[in-house]
Amino acid sequence: GFDTLDLWTGHLNPAWATPAHVEAARGLLARHGLRVASLAGWFGGSIAELEQSCRLAAALSCPVLGGSTAALAKDRPATLSLLRDHGVVLALEN
Repeated sequence: GFDTLDLWTGHLNPAWATPAHVEAARGLLARHGLRVASLAGWFGGSIAELEQSCRLAAALSCPVLGGSTAALAKDRPATLSLLRDHGVVLALEN
């Protein structure tokens, strides 16, 4: 009896997820009437890695990255711009 879940990067990771993986996930989510509230995990140490996470979140209609990334400390302005461009927010995990 639930309709929303947090999807962990251990199950669908932007570093290795192919378009076929994403389509399979989208199909399963739709079949079970589920939406993704957050993509949870480590989003990499660079802007490029964070962008992969943003693209995956957008592909899943997921508004939140829940976790952390070293990109924030390395280049905060670029990180914030990237998040805005993809329409996602970063919820920092402590």
